[in-house]
Amino acid sequence: MSEGEINTEKIHNFFNNFLNQVKYEGIFGIANFSSVFNNLIFEQQNKLKQLLQNQFIKYLVTGSIISLGIFYCSETIDFINVEKNGKADKDLWNRYGDDYLHLNELLKTISQKIAEKYNGLAIPPTIETPLKKLKMLRIISPKQFLIELSQNMRV
Repeated sequence: MSEGEINTEKIHNFFNNFLNQVKYEGIFGIANFSSVFNNLIFEQQNKLKQLLQNQFIKYLVTGSIISLGIFYCSETIDFINVEKNGKADKDLWNRYGDDYLHLNELLKTISQKIAEKYNGLAIPPTIETPLKKLKMLRIISPKQFLIELSQNMRV
């Protein structure tokens, strides 16, 4: 095994130990930074450049990106798009929203722990913007959205 493979295995095990502690299942992936960066949309590329600042070139040449996902419980998936009397069931939708926030907090926690332990940079799982501050929403493609949903949710 190469040094990179050994380090990847250590990080993967660290992530799996965290998942066991919090009693969730998840997924772990790693890729070459430049390959990922070159396939991002313009706004995502700019966000990475802002986060990395003067380290951007180093990451572009020799860096890796680790992608972490924590799966929703199957019960939570059942809360999506439930109707009650012809309208969305707000109580169930809010329970889904609460689980969403909980999973984001878990992802923030583990990404920060991994970054600190293995000398990396934690990128928040999502950027939470209050609706009243949202200026633009851009849908890239419904197909891409569905693929991302299926990759991030347990069905």
